[in-house]
Amino acid sequence: MHYVIGDLHGCFFEFKKLVHKIQREDKYAKFILVGDLIDRGKDTSKILLWCLKHAGKETPFEIVLGNHELLFLDWCANEWLPYTQGKKTSYEHAPYQTDVDLKENGLLTFDKMNEIYEFLRQLPLVLEKEIISPKGIQKYVIAHAWAKKEEMDLIRNQGYK
Repeated sequence: MHYVIGDLHGCFFEFKKLVHKIQREDKYAKFILVGDLIDRGKDTSKILLWCLKHAGKETPFEIVLGNHELLFLDWCANEWLPYTQGKKTSYEHAPYQTDVDLKENGLLTFDKMNEIYEFLRQLPLVLEKEIISPKGIQKYVIAHAWAKKEEMDLIRNQGYK
């Protein structure tokens, strides 16, 4: 069975507890994490490290971007990357102070930030899945939030899927 979980907002231990509970009941469980993995909660760094290690198309965990990841990607492109390239002498804090959490946990380094940035950039905004249900095969379109066509086109033109 597929389980759709959204808005983790850095609540890593609560997420792990929920996943463990589901997996006890359904050892073949597949999960779709529907954006806003980061910010607000105290464990954004743990969520990101876990996702880098465990999420992807060939795993039980798939991810769709949320607006908080998009804000973070924008911050990386316009603040962090120019700073590390010497184009800026300082940078503004990321929305919700995500950079502070990353720095406190040793992740605000050039290599780790590039890894996180590239990982998030390759995630889709929308996931289309055919899922076997008691009613047969059903098609689902999964997104964190739906935008107008013009907004989706603009986002896609910036290199996001």
